[in-house]
Amino acid sequence: MNKIWYFEGNTSGFFSTFCTLLDGLLWCEQNGYTPMVKWGGANERSFKPQYWSKDGYNGADNTWEYYFEPIECEIKDGDEVMRVKDKMMLRDIPISFGHKNIQRYNWYRHAKPQILTDEWARKGKQLIDKYIKVRPEVNEKVTKFTNNNFKDKFVIGMHCRGGGNFKELHHGDNIRLDYYVRAVNEIIATRELSEEDYVVYIASDNKEAVNYMINNLSNVVYYPCHRIENHYRYGKSRSEVEQLENRKGYSRAEDQLFPNKRAVLGEEALVEALLLSKCDVMCHHESQLSIAAAYFNPELKRIHLEKYYTGEK
Repeated sequence: MNKIWYFEGNTSGFFSTFCTLLDGLLWCEQNGYTPMVKWGGANERSFKPQYWSKDGYNGADNTWEYYFEPIECEIKDGDEVMRVKDKMMLRDIPISFGHKNIQRYNWYRHAKPQILTDEWARKGKQLIDKYIKVRPEVNEKVTKFTNNNFKDKFVIGMHCRGGGNFKELHHGDNIRLDYYVRAVNEIIATRELSEEDYVVYIASDNKEAVNYMINNLSNVVYYPCHRIENHYRYGKSRSEVEQLENRKGYSRAEDQLFPNKRAVLGEEALVEALLLSKCDVMCHHESQLSIAAAYFNPELKRIHLEKYYTGEK
């Protein structure tokens, strides 16, 4: 009899689900289970993750396989199958760099307040190397972008998450964009880089951050993605601020922004995380996309923008 851990994903964002999977894979290794992954389950009656498309994507019908090679095994009569959704098994894999308001939502209360360290980043990488393989269609997009923009350059990456992200922070709003500019300029000055030496790659869910960096830094490049308009909340209530995921709580694809483009948005998030992992240094604040970039590349130098925060709201 085989023991199979059948992970159907969760109803929150892309990299929340991804980190929950890593936590489950670690649990499988410690408890003698074989993992099987089908985000959203295997049939029409299953729940639909936020990135599900009725037409499938990249030739796949299951949301996990839109982006990654299958993690599956044969289920035989008599096998013990543990089906899991919306559950962290160990609650050990870090989902924070140390400045996330971990108690803000019920979902995060299920997690221990682990902080991503170099050791944890290496452990995540070991799990990825053993179990997870990105689809070639996705890797081709990453390779094309890096060949066109990163080649022979020192690459300064930044992840500027805006919109509803402030709800997960201890601040009243998202981290200020001028902090990113300050961090980048310090890197350039410390390394004595000329404009021919470097490129600044910005990954962001909002147009305001991208435009700000273009107007305030040289050599800025970005991947073409669907984005919300604003980085800051501009006095809006928590429920009024736009965000690309969890727009109406942990809800269905059809309740989110760009409801007919959810599969594409999932791919864009993964591409941006992979591109960040290809950088030489990453300036970031709290986000599980940034966490994932560190898991994909534990050697990635990380600069947390909280170091510049002075208490303003």
